[in-house]
Amino acid sequence: MKPSPNGWNSNNKTSVLLTWIVAIVDSAALMLMSFLIIRAITATLNRSIESLSEIAVQVESGARQLATASQQLADGTSQQAATVEETSSALEEMSR
Repeated sequence: MKPSPNGWNSNNKTSVLLTWIVAIVDSAALMLMSFLIIRAITATLNRSIESLSEIAVQVESGARQLATASQQLADGTSQQAATVEETSSALEEMSR
């Protein structure tokens, strides 16, 4: 086989062409796999975010209930303290 003037024969051209085709197909496959992996990770993260949001709503509700109960307890304690003070004053008056 006689080499061409530029040093390329048909076997070299075929090899280079085949190398480019394989590189392009590999790149496309890598991009597709990357897309699928990223999509799966994104879906998992979105589910996690939704779960955390639901938990945050529940924690907020619990905190509100606790705040309400604490306020009611404080109010009841103040009323009891006032009653004890009135009773103490009344007993003091009766003892004079």
